[in-house]
Amino acid sequence: MFVLEFSKRWVNSSLSSNVDESVMLLGMVSGMLIENFLTPVVVIVGMFFIDWQMAVLLLLIMPLAIPLYRKKRKSGAHEKTEMTKANSVLESDIIEYIQGLPVLRATNQTGKNAKHLHEGIIHVRDLQRASVWGTIVNLVMGDMLILLALIMIAIWGSIWVGNGTMNIAVIAALLVIVSRLMEPLSLFLATTSVLDIMNAGFARVKEILKTQPLEVISPQGKANNFEIRFSHVDFTYHGQEEKALKKCTFTIPGQAMTAVVGPSGSGKTTIARLMMRYADPQAGAVFIGGIDIRQISQEELMSYFAVVFQDVYLFDETIIENIRMAKSDATDEEVIQAAKAACCHEFIKDLPNGYHTTVGDIGGSLSGGERQRISIARAILKDAPVVILDEPTAALDTQSEVAVQKAIDTLVKDKTIIVIAHRLSTITGADQILVIDDGELVEKGTHSDLLEKQGKYNALWQAQLSSKEWHIGE
Repeated sequence: MFVLEFSKRWVNSSLSSNVDESVMLLGMVSGMLIENFLTPVVVIVGMFFIDWQMAVLLLLIMPLAIPLYRKKRKSGAHEKTEMTKANSVLESDIIEYIQGLPVLRATNQTGKNAKHLHEGIIHVRDLQRASVWGTIVNLVMGDMLILLALIMIAIWGSIWVGNGTMNIAVIAALLVIVSRLMEPLSLFLATTSVLDIMNAGFARVKEILKTQPLEVISPQGKANNFEIRFSHVDFTYHGQEEKALKKCTFTIPGQAMTAVVGPSGSGKTTIARLMMRYADPQAGAVFIGGIDIRQISQEELMSYFAVVFQDVYLFDETIIENIRMAKSDATDEEVIQAAKAACCHEFIKDLPNGYHTTVGDIGGSLSGGERQRISIARAILKDAPVVILDEPTAALDTQSEVAVQKAIDTLVKDKTIIVIAHRLSTITGADQILVIDDGELVEKGTHSDLLEKQGKYNALWQAQLSSKEWHIGE
């Protein structure tokens, strides 16, 4: 979960910030570069009309700016890359801090006590300070280069004036002309910082664009039945060393209920993600109806699944549009029928604007039970042959749970049901229970069969029975 959450934040930061850094500055920098390039060229060409010796002298001095420019770009590229990374992490930390403010306040960890956020701010400040000092040093060196040119003109000009080969008025004119180079050279060195920011932004955007969609292997196929089979599946999340799944082999029969249980972090959710092909396993394969899911187009594959998550996400749209997302061409009447089947029609019609009420950010204007029933209405409207339930009643009060359970009973008729279960009491009637522990399938069978084995499932069952007897002592 951490890897997926970090990836979402990284992509959000890249698209919201780095695109602006790369594209919006492009027009401004182009104009500055043209102006800063043309000014020295015009000055040197004009100097040839005044005195060719001075022009040659200036041509010999100007290449000294090249190593200065290279040094600036080399150090600046590293600085801006580190700055971009640091800003991305800081953006993520700020979002996390804001979202977690209730918890932080309850534990008295706001302000400077929010150590992780504070460290991120300090790191960005230190990088900015180093960048400012580096820029100042390079600008000073650029100004010194112009001063060197002025000094050389003054020295050689004095010699030539003393020899009678040059007029003092010409020397004065040359000094004025060369001093005009100071501004464009300083601006040019300052522009390199903008180029470094653009390059760092382009690098992150290119990294996203290089991400290829999962390849669909030919020949493409379509499932005729919805039996799901895992065959020797190994899976490791990017950046992790420990395998999330290890040599998992099992079959989920069609039009039956299969429960997946196990401790937190055992790999239950990973199994659901792989069957929907959020990623491909490093070893083994997943089959639906006997067809490798890598041979099924993503659009076709996702049409097979309806998912009801424990944590429901609703968009800041109207209720009718949130439900209609499951079937974009559904009529208003079809949406209302799905809502009735999900037992949410009654509370929706009592809202200020009924089905056209905006639910707010992440559905914040609705209760947990109401959001869950809208999610189920969305799944009913989709009418997919496979339904994945990620313990949708775990965080609900008793009244909401009864309403949601009634809605689920409508949803799962004649479907292949996969329940990711935390409360074992809700899946005692499952046709098959898969027990996952540390990424491995350790047991499978019905509720009664697994209790008789006195294994991992029985230990989980006894632990939950014991938790029901727990109470706060004096």
